[in-house]
Amino acid sequence: MRRPLYKESGSLAWPALWFFGYLSFVAWCAADEEMRRRIGLFIVFCGAVLLCFLIPVLGSLHVFFFHRIRLTKSVLRVGFQRIPVSEIDPGSVAEEQEFLADLHRGPGPPIVRSERETMTRRRLHREGRALFVGGSWAIPLGRTAVVVALRSGEPVQIASRDPLAFIAALAMLTGAGATAAPVAPPATSPPPVADGVTG
Repeated sequence: MRRPLYKESGSLAWPALWFFGYLSFVAWCAADEEMRRRIGLFIVFCGAVLLCFLIPVLGSLHVFFFHRIRLTKSVLRVGFQRIPVSEIDPGSVAEEQEFLADLHRGPGPPIVRSERETMTRRRLHREGRALFVGGSWAIPLGRTAVVVALRSGEPVQIASRDPLAFIAALAMLTGAGATAAPVAPPATSPPPVADGVTG
């Protein structure tokens, strides 16, 4: 199996902890003589607690199965879905990388804010019609949507725990920054000539 260049995986530790905690709670209730005599109350009480346990358990399982990310040189796998890296549009990756970096950059001069607002409107428009990758239906808590487009023009969004690192790895594989123009070195002025010195 190829070693991934980028990876995000969920954990089953919390569901296992909740499961054994619930079993311990049921065993404790079953050991109580009053609870055993009131079997109806016992069933209702354990059912109510089970519902409270299911909320965090289902959230952890949702992340584990639908939001696992594995990025290799040729394939991006999210949950149960695979996307060939060659099908991802490098231009959309570069735009998303700039957008995410700009979010962490903070406010700037008015002209920069104007450019940011334009880019944000374009991104929100794309996100509004982007499909979730991996079989999920929502972005879980603690994760950020990374929105890119396929070469067919179809936008997709991926939930990432570290969106900057993920989009950087994706940009490296798709060559999103390969066509960036090099920055010219600053011009240097000749050293000043001392007064009274002639050639």
